[in-house]
Amino acid sequence: MARVRTIPTLILILTLALNSCREGVRYHRFCSLPQGEWSHRDTLSFVPDSNSIGDNKRFWIEVRLDCDFPYATLPLTVEQRGERIGQRDSLTIPLSGDGRRLNGNGLRLLQYRHGPFKLQPSTKEVRIWHNAGYVRLIGIRDLGLEIRRSQP
Repeated sequence: MARVRTIPTLILILTLALNSCREGVRYHRFCSLPQGEWSHRDTLSFVPDSNSIGDNKRFWIEVRLDCDFPYATLPLTVEQRGERIGQRDSLTIPLSGDGRRLNGNGLRLLQYRHGPFKLQPSTKEVRIWHNAGYVRLIGIRDLGLEIRRSQP
């Protein structure tokens, strides 16, 4: 009889634990890249709702890619566009610790998370494109943006 009560209790505890990990998340979306190729002309655009934007917010960039991705870093440009102002930053996401072997989380599809970065309070759109020149980056499946409330 005790075992029957233990299983629902365990499920409830796990559900509450998973929900607590999402606390503070205001926006979380992924954009898929067509056929796993990313041209230098392809810009990914994220348009968070107005509740996601404001003072004291941070964002993270997430990348999902195949194990066959041939590069150790991913150079990106991130542009925050607002009504009157815009901010453009170049950044490099490290994908490998030793310059050769990818070290993301996962088995066949690796996921990386990079940040936090300060989100400008007047941002209406976040646009991201790669800075790897005129090559088509292969093996990248998705690029994501997560916005969270900063911890006091």
